[in-house]
Amino acid sequence: MDAPPQGYYKLNTDVACFANGMIGMGGVVRDVGDVLVATCHKMRGSFGADISKVVAARHSLGIALDASFNRLILEYDNLKLIQHLKDERSDNTPFSLIVKDILHITHTCQHINFVHVELIMTRHTLARIMRKCVCG
Repeated sequence: MDAPPQGYYKLNTDVACFANGMIGMGGVVRDVGDVLVATCHKMRGSFGADISKVVAARHSLGIALDASFNRLILEYDNLKLIQHLKDERSDNTPFSLIVKDILHITHTCQHINFVHVELIMTRHTLARIMRKCVCG
């Protein structure tokens, strides 16, 4: 995970679904120097991959914004989500309604950029943390 430009914060988020019916969500916010915030949340549920990923992004963005990180770069490997956010696309599907909520909460940002990335190492670390949070 490369550092963001000076004055910006980079958010990476992920979700993991487990056989016990739990979903683990995690996020890491970092600045040019180091990781500033890491979050982990669990919930019971059986959602498809798209819904699970958009819920994880919404959760992590909410934590970052509550911590007053308002110059954000959201990096995520879910191209569908990134395209919907960039295009501000919405319809009446559950996925799009959560996208609409994400767009609503990010209007408080001074700057928000949505970037598609390939699988990154930090996500594997997040998945291990989430497994302990959910299963441990």
